[in-house]
Amino acid sequence: MANLFHSRSGRAMRLVRDNDVAAELMGVNLSRARSSAFMVAAAYAGVGGALYALLQASVTPETFPLTLSITLLTLMGWVASARSVEQSLEGLFTLSARIWWLG
Repeated sequence: MANLFHSRSGRAMRLVRDNDVAAELMGVNLSRARSSAFMVAAAYAGVGGALYALLQASVTPETFPLTLSITLLTLMGWVASARSVEQSLEGLFTLSARIWWLG
């Protein structure tokens, strides 16, 4: 992840995230940068799902109740909206602690 963050593609994705007009003026292909970001996110989601299925030993529709689905979507939105790794980790731990505290 660190290599992607500091690569040309990673800088292009961050520039598009921060200001797409400035990115376009600097010569960044917006559709390519957005597609790359989507592919990276999909790859991480796939790996996470595979690891979760490996830990559960079997995955059925009953494995994901509505409350868990809403919680996971909230976590993803919170982590994705952060501007830095520290903010995303802070949001992740805060929401996880709230969920654990409330039961």
